[in-house]
Amino acid sequence: MIFSLLNAENNNIPDKPAIISAGGCMTYPELIDKINRSAAWLNLLGVKAGSHAAVVSGNNIDFIILLFALWRTGAVPVPMNIRLTDEDIEKLITHSKSNFTFVHADCADRITGNKTIFPVKETFSRQSFPAKTEAGTDADADALILYTSGTTGHPKGVILSYNNLLHSALASDTIIHHGENERWLASLPFYHIGGLSVPVRAFLFGAAVILPDSLKAKDIKSALGHYKPTLASFVSTTLKRLLELKALPPKELKLVFLGGGPINSTLAKEALDKGWIIAKVYGSTETASMVTCIILNDNPGKADTAGLPLASNRVVILDESGNFPGTGVSGEIAVAGKSVMKGYLKNPDEAGKEPQDNFYLTGDTGYLDEEGYLHLESRRTDLIVSGGENINPPEVESALLQPGSVTEACVFPMRDDEWGQIVAAAVVAASPEVNEENIRQSLRLLLPSYKIPRHIFFLEDMPKTALGKIMRGKIREMFDN
Repeated sequence: MIFSLLNAENNNIPDKPAIISAGGCMTYPELIDKINRSAAWLNLLGVKAGSHAAVVSGNNIDFIILLFALWRTGAVPVPMNIRLTDEDIEKLITHSKSNFTFVHADCADRITGNKTIFPVKETFSRQSFPAKTEAGTDADADALILYTSGTTGHPKGVILSYNNLLHSALASDTIIHHGENERWLASLPFYHIGGLSVPVRAFLFGAAVILPDSLKAKDIKSALGHYKPTLASFVSTTLKRLLELKALPPKELKLVFLGGGPINSTLAKEALDKGWIIAKVYGSTETASMVTCIILNDNPGKADTAGLPLASNRVVILDESGNFPGTGVSGEIAVAGKSVMKGYLKNPDEAGKEPQDNFYLTGDTGYLDEEGYLHLESRRTDLIVSGGENINPPEVESALLQPGSVTEACVFPMRDDEWGQIVAAAVVAASPEVNEENIRQSLRLLLPSYKIPRHIFFLEDMPKTALGKIMRGKIREMFDN
């Protein structure tokens, strides 16, 4: 089972590094001991199998310990995106029906409701923890709820099982081929599937997790040089900033997974020229991370594709009637496999998008060539992916309309070399006094900074269809060229 490696009853854990950071090196026996002591503490709090536990924290050792301690009790962690406003986080805590909310000491001023600050200073004996409740006994049990932006404008709680996480890790290993002394750089936030997959993969295969001082490019560059990781995952924005800092890959770094949104071919070529070994990947929270992959260094002729399906994943193209249109014909990308989510948490608006006959309908469009490579043509309808963050236009449009200074709004993505995409908006002002600054001032009260449009365009009238629907594609053509 996926977490038997961290089981208290397993006496064959080697005395090797598990977590490496500025605070020192924590070995596997030390990590296991801390996890089980934390599980004892959780047990005293009343956390039990099936409990939903919201986690508000950045990347740190304490997050990892709490994550696995919750799994040890059979509870379901619900990591929260700390870039969201406190109000939005509290809404998600309510939506997730979290029985407990754990807030890291570094985020102690976040969240006004009932919360438990971690880590605790008290030491708990692991003998007080009932070992019989190990979570991994039911492979199909809920293991995780991660929130991702929904196509309806509301965040969706994606439910992943232990099996989903396990098979995602096994699929990635067909590319990685984990060795005995792998060191994974945790360079993505743990509240995203790409970041959370790092400790899961690492501990499954006995690798070490490297925690940089922060997720800023300068600290990632420092960690690359100081700790010499063998594996890492980046979004395009991070890679671009590393190249700007003239960061070079250490000779020990055998592979970098690059995903989280549109990937600029010029950026990828520059990285390859500097000696980086890049595996471009395509996947989502709903598929427990990557489902296709291509190592660009080995396949220059296929560099513009999203690669081949990994392991047991099956990727097909469906036309509007749900049929397979054949090679080279565009349609909706559908994914089947053991890493595909169980479903969404109580979200009726997204019910039609849950796995059907084990296929997850991604909403993305593309086609398969004769060799089976996936060609991605467009991401989910209207969804903006900026620096690895999913942003829903309807949410931003709703915020634009609330202040009363705007009578109509259309939010759309614009291409950007640094972020992949940035948020832009076309608006019809309610009065001549309305300008960009007072619109942004109002939005700062309603949205996190990364969702606020970088560009705001003023129109006298919105282009619309005969039925009065705003022509989002037309507006994007007007400004994104």
